[in-house]
Amino acid sequence: VAIVGWLVAALIIRTLSNRANIFVSVAIAAVGILAAHFLFKGFRSAEPKKVKPPISIYVVRFLAAGSVVAGAVLAARLLGPLWGGVFSGFPASYLTSLYFLNKSQGCAFTEGFVKRLPLSIVSSIVFIILLHATLTHMPAFFSFVIGMFGALIYTYFLLTIKKPTAKPAHA
Repeated sequence: VAIVGWLVAALIIRTLSNRANIFVSVAIAAVGILAAHFLFKGFRSAEPKKVKPPISIYVVRFLAAGSVVAGAVLAARLLGPLWGGVFSGFPASYLTSLYFLNKSQGCAFTEGFVKRLPLSIVSSIVFIILLHATLTHMPAFFSFVIGMFGALIYTYFLLTIKKPTAKPAHA
């Protein structure tokens, strides 16, 4: 169901922005992130448990993310760059993270993770905006470094803001 929902959302967004316009894309992303933030902000939080995850978790995450990359390359080769981009946007690492967090840390901790996820995704948008703004004015490497630096600055400020205190899982 999640895969079909993602594909439908990707196709709707692509249809709404006939041309690859960075401003339309960022606006759609901002609306989605704000909606997700308000949807998830009431979720519970819990302190993490001390667990040592089995190596199989990392193997599954590696295979899932690698499958998305391979699928995106194959889609781009067979169907063109538009479909390669649609396939590359599938959030495989988020889905596997949520699944394994729920199994190892419990539902309350996973809800706390999801509650903060929309704000953390903004670092990707900062990177994309800076990359887009600088890519035609300088070598790609420097543009990439500037984008990464901007995303890291945003992440630093996100980590330094006051975090809400964890509520007990049974509350």
